[in-house]
Amino acid sequence: MIVYPMLQIQQGRCVSLSRGELDTPTVWHGDPVEKALSFVAEGAEWLHVTDLDAVAGDGDNAEIVQSIIRQAGVPVQVSGGMRSDEAVDAWAEAGAARIVFGTTAVSFRDWVSAKARAYPDLIAVSFDIWQGKVVVDGWKRGVMMTPEDLIHAYDGVPLAAMILTDIDRDLDLPESSFALMTRLAEETRTPVIASGLVKSVDDVSTLKYMPNIAGAMIGRALYEKVVDLGEAVAVARPAPEPVAQFR
Repeated sequence: MIVYPMLQIQQGRCVSLSRGELDTPTVWHGDPVEKALSFVAEGAEWLHVTDLDAVAGDGDNAEIVQSIIRQAGVPVQVSGGMRSDEAVDAWAEAGAARIVFGTTAVSFRDWVSAKARAYPDLIAVSFDIWQGKVVVDGWKRGVMMTPEDLIHAYDGVPLAAMILTDIDRDLDLPESSFALMTRLAEETRTPVIASGLVKSVDDVSTLKYMPNIAGAMIGRALYEKVVDLGEAVAVARPAPEPVAQFR
């Protein structure tokens, strides 16, 4: 299983959001490139970068994200503002190892599916789930489709990954549990990356043994130093299987 440290970039800074609110970010670091390189030095094998200004449609941090791609030395998964053919093509040419669609993956499924077929194994979709329902636009609006229906809408599409965020768990709500992720991961053959679940290294260990969970994204827990990245990466790596001794 792969651990993905998250870098959410707003106005050139590393931040995290509470309840998806773009107007009230917690600022963690002033240099996203430096932070990205520190994650790699701690053992990160992939990075996940979200351009929050591009999400909001209020400018972008493209130059910073491109610098991370060039300098990190590990694959970079990029999200934020993927609303046009030009944006997708530009990030593919810039060397993004994976391009992530969020709200557009819900609202424009045919277009996203077409991009996935044009760029096999480059496109990922991301769904946020709150109290059993899919929400979009920064957790502000629900949609009629169930998570299961939305997942199955991408059956047969050559996606690189499907990112599922359990908002209940992310917000420490009483309804949160790993059961939702277990159930949803069983609905698809696409590798699932779990988001919002990791609050301790033990959570990484739990996800590692859940079927079809190929990765775990970690954000705030790293910045708050609740989770040590090097330890999380070590826990996520495959353990050597015992070998029977024959005489």
